[in-house]
Amino acid sequence: WGLNFAAHGPLSERAWVAARAVAGLMAITTGTASLILADGVGQLGPWPSYWLLGGAYMAMAAFDAKLFHKRMLPPWLLRWKLGISGLIVMSLVFGVLKGKYLEHNAFRLVMEAGRMGS
Repeated sequence: WGLNFAAHGPLSERAWVAARAVAGLMAITTGTASLILADGVGQLGPWPSYWLLGGAYMAMAAFDAKLFHKRMLPPWLLRWKLGISGLIVMSLVFGVLKGKYLEHNAFRLVMEAGRMGS
């Protein structure tokens, strides 16, 4: 509510004030769901949690841009949030790529060791 009382956040846009609160609840729900998915569901491994979190951060960046255009977010905060969101999404993508690479090589190494031991 703090920014709504400042210059950035006209109180006449009550729907957007409520949307901010809902966005916060969605962030908590997404975080919880990604923790559940990180434990592995079925044969998928932890990878769906990475994509869920990446999508959530991209959606939050889009929501922040919309808030900025509604004059409910100052420019410096938008730049900071977009930078952090971009960094987090890149980190998640690199984590998936690295994890898939390590999984593939670990499987190959185990198979080679099994053939050598036979």
